[in-house]
Amino acid sequence: ILDTKAAIRFLRSHAGELKLNTDKFVIMGYSSGANLAALAAASSDNAAFTTGLQSLGAEESSDKVALAVAFYGHYNEDTHYPQYAWLTGEENAEYDTLYANYQAQRAAFDAAYDIPYEYDPNWVNPKLGKPNAQAKDLIDIMNPATFGAPDNAPILLLHGEMDSAVNFLQSVDLARALEAAGADVELILVPEAEHGADFHAIYGMDEVFNWINGKLKE
Repeated sequence: ILDTKAAIRFLRSHAGELKLNTDKFVIMGYSSGANLAALAAASSDNAAFTTGLQSLGAEESSDKVALAVAFYGHYNEDTHYPQYAWLTGEENAEYDTLYANYQAQRAAFDAAYDIPYEYDPNWVNPKLGKPNAQAKDLIDIMNPATFGAPDNAPILLLHGEMDSAVNFLQSVDLARALEAAGADVELILVPEAEHGADFHAIYGMDEVFNWINGKLKE
């Protein structure tokens, strides 16, 4: 995220020579890149990253973007694996309530993959180098929901309901959290769509660019 913010600052600082319109910066990402896109939009100019950006030698400029588009992103390390366990049939009364509107998608997901997903809370997460329970601060700062606020740049979240690499409830949770914080967020769930190229075999880009153009006109 520091590299991402530094890149945005560089473009803004050199907008004149590069002939860029700084009012129309749009950041888009896929999977882990979706996390970066949404996080950059939600945490624009946030003081939590100032020290890191200074250490990196980033330009003294704003890292604000106008819009963000995030495809099938992974946003919360704490919930990702328990969500998979629930989607593949594990009983979880809390999730039954929390995701009551997604029981049909759960049944379809479980039938499609038909492999029980067992989650071990003591598992050492390779992204964190330790179990999730020991990395709460890092998990929070990686999650765009942490920075949700009414002045966030508008964010479009897209996710396939049959995504076996990053489950769609990650985008559901982020959309809910950002909306509760007063941010401008839109969620599009695509039935039968998987991760990566398989997503775009079902869902084209026309609607995405229509959203972008509409928001920029606003």
